[in-house]
Amino acid sequence: MQNDVTALNNHFDAFLEHCGDLLIYVDLKFKIVMINSTAEVILNMSKNEVIGQNLFEICKCNQMELSFTEEDLERSKKLKSEFVDGYIIYSQGQRRVMLWKQIFVNNQQKSYGYFLIFGKDVSLLENSKKKDSILTSACLNNVIIENLPEYIYWKDLSFTYCGCNKHVSDYLGLSSPKDIVGRTDRDFGWPEDRVETLYKIDKKIIETGIPSIVEDIIPRPDKSERIMLSSKTPLRDDNNNIIGIVGVSVDITAEKEAERLRLEVELNKTKLHEQEKFRKNANQVAHDIRSPLTSLAIIAESCKHIPEADRITLRKIAASIGDIANNLSTRYKPDDPQTHTAGQIVQLIPVSLALSEILSEKKYQYKHSSVKFVYFCEKDANFAFIKVEPIEFKRMISNLVNNAVEAFEGKTCKVDLELKLDDKFVEIIIKDNGKGIPKDILDKIMCNIPVTSGKKDGSGIGLTQVCDTLQRNHGKLSIDSKIGKGAKITLAFPKVETPVWIAEKIKLNKGDTIVVLDDDESIHHAWEARLEPYKSDLKLKHFTSGKGTIDFINASVAKDKIFLLSDFELINQDLNGLQVIEQTSMYESSILVTSHYADQSVHNLAIRVGIKILPKQLASEVPIEIEENRSVSGDFKKVGLVIIDDNELLVDSLVDFFQNKDVVVDAYYKPKNFLDRLSQYAKDTKICM
Repeated sequence: MQNDVTALNNHFDAFLEHCGDLLIYVDLKFKIVMINSTAEVILNMSKNEVIGQNLFEICKCNQMELSFTEEDLERSKKLKSEFVDGYIIYSQGQRRVMLWKQIFVNNQQKSYGYFLIFGKDVSLLENSKKKDSILTSACLNNVIIENLPEYIYWKDLSFTYCGCNKHVSDYLGLSSPKDIVGRTDRDFGWPEDRVETLYKIDKKIIETGIPSIVEDIIPRPDKSERIMLSSKTPLRDDNNNIIGIVGVSVDITAEKEAERLRLEVELNKTKLHEQEKFRKNANQVAHDIRSPLTSLAIIAESCKHIPEADRITLRKIAASIGDIANNLSTRYKPDDPQTHTAGQIVQLIPVSLALSEILSEKKYQYKHSSVKFVYFCEKDANFAFIKVEPIEFKRMISNLVNNAVEAFEGKTCKVDLELKLDDKFVEIIIKDNGKGIPKDILDKIMCNIPVTSGKKDGSGIGLTQVCDTLQRNHGKLSIDSKIGKGAKITLAFPKVETPVWIAEKIKLNKGDTIVVLDDDESIHHAWEARLEPYKSDLKLKHFTSGKGTIDFINASVAKDKIFLLSDFELINQDLNGLQVIEQTSMYESSILVTSHYADQSVHNLAIRVGIKILPKQLASEVPIEIEENRSVSGDFKKVGLVIIDDNELLVDSLVDFFQNKDVVVDAYYKPKNFLDRLSQYAKDTKICM
């Protein structure tokens, strides 16, 4: 019912405003649903005042008398509607002579009905000789029918059209309304199933006397279609006998299209929501995979008693699992149009982890080919960083690997990806044993001339992107190629200082208690294996609960002999690793071990409180140093500025400003947090409060 009423409301405004006579639309409780502007003038009340009010009660409140009552409206449910003389008497005694007609429309199928009240002001015609001819029902009906914007038509008992208004004749391509007389629904070239449906609807109305409201798609002569809300009701004679059918159709095509678009938008929102949900699940699965993967990698490196062949097998298994995790993370990242254009913000990236991620993608991309990928990273290069546009960097490496694979033209091949480090540069080497790059193509590449010969030459037009990216990011390119033996491409980027938030090493003291907090049991086994060589110098304590960790550390009498290795994300707990560190004040003696190392928000949180991050993927590679005593006065933290302020917005703005100027900044929102870490700063450290 609600949809039909809404549809009627949407079109009734136009119906009302195109008619020069008073029109009022009330529900079964006589509450006004809509009036036209003529009714506003005659009743001397606005739409806002009357809509939702009982017609008779509001007239009474305004000392206005109508010549008809609620009972008259109720009788219109059973009797034929006719125009009758009447009046409106105003509060000052003025009288307006009216011609009234009440029509009841009932839709039993939808269980609702309403009254239409027509009123024509005939005060000026009361004493005119033309009154009788002008006030006839036929005359008024013709005026109303021709001035309404709706499509109106009527049929006799044989379902033959007896008339229509001009809107219908124009829609059907007829010269005038008279041309419809004598025709049936079969005469307009409509499909047989449509004609049969219309026949059944009309027949039921004739037999039962019950009106019908349906949505109807009506074809036009030009093969186009419009969606109509069609209301059909019995046509009766003076004796209340059914003599035909009258139909009124309202064009709701625009509304239906708007509804379709709304539903389409809602569907797209639902799809996007599901995609986002799936992406989060994929990332969570990747995260969950990395914890046992880290354990496997650490154990494979630490357990020297395992035969070399078995350790190689374990490393291969770990690499395969890592490929799965990296592929999940990268494949379902949200697509940002801005990342497809050059000139992105330059960022520090851990090269070894970026290359590992790219190589994982390539293994999946070429998993059905005969290519073999080999990755080698010098031990000192595991924590090497470069400053580049991250998306363009990954595209560049991807293009070069693709070119190396395509140089084999489908044959069995091997592609080596190496990461090396010297005093000034980080070198990325991509080698293949393919057919090599022809000298003319090589000369073009080295002279930065766009290569247009395509993939068939083993280089491909992707090298244009490579050269552009290197130029913008201060990189260098060198190529060593021999026809028939392969090519070696070396990319060199300036080495940059490892960011302050990265834990390049774990520095411990003899006698320390190492507290491991992680909700994954396999990580605890991995750390046991990793710290096995130092078991005579260290104690190990395991926790899966953040609260349990806090209670243990804060209750310890030798808190200065505790070192905390904490995961960031603690599943189904109200705490994360950073909060545990803050609540135990373990800023100087803790490291956040997490696979969320690339999350900028995690970076910012760690930087704010001065905590270092160790990517879980590098837990098996990080050097561990055991000292006799923890330094008290030496090894001061190297920072350019310390900011202390409880205005977080101001602090964050200042940190972003100085970091863009390559100034290392520590920031604190609470003075207590700074005081807890005061000893790590040299006396000449600049402090802004």
